[in-house]
Amino acid sequence: MKRVLALLLSLVCVFSMLLSPRMSVSADSSIETSDDNTDYVHLLDSYYLTLSSSSNKMYLTGVVTAYETMAEVGFIDFEVQRAYSSTGSWSTTSYSIPNQLAYNSVSKSLSQYPVPVLGGFYYRVCFHAYAKEDAWLFPDTETEWYESPAVYVP
Repeated sequence: MKRVLALLLSLVCVFSMLLSPRMSVSADSSIETSDDNTDYVHLLDSYYLTLSSSSNKMYLTGVVTAYETMAEVGFIDFEVQRAYSSTGSWSTTSYSIPNQLAYNSVSKSLSQYPVPVLGGFYYRVCFHAYAKEDAWLFPDTETEWYESPAVYVP
């Protein structure tokens, strides 16, 4: 039953990414955006986040990379979401992850960042990949929403 649920949740995640009208993340984690807005500033080069788990804990590993050195770059507005098997929907939990930013850098990495959670559920983590230009007047910013693949926490 757990394998069937895991497969179902994985398919939901894949289809939700495929149906996004303005952005997709390719297998090499590069960002592809539509050309609807020719004034759009491209500061972010790539981003990803993977989850692993152990008993009552999940671990975040990922990176946000900009095209060049930014005043700020990283992960902001984290949401830890838990799947409910009865509806197949996701609900934001009260687990809190502070913004993870690097300053005057090209990238920000997370390596096995621990997040304690209640075991027995599937979780995913959503965030905005964020970059702020290193400019004196009116620096541009870019944010892109990302939903990680789900992980089961025993």
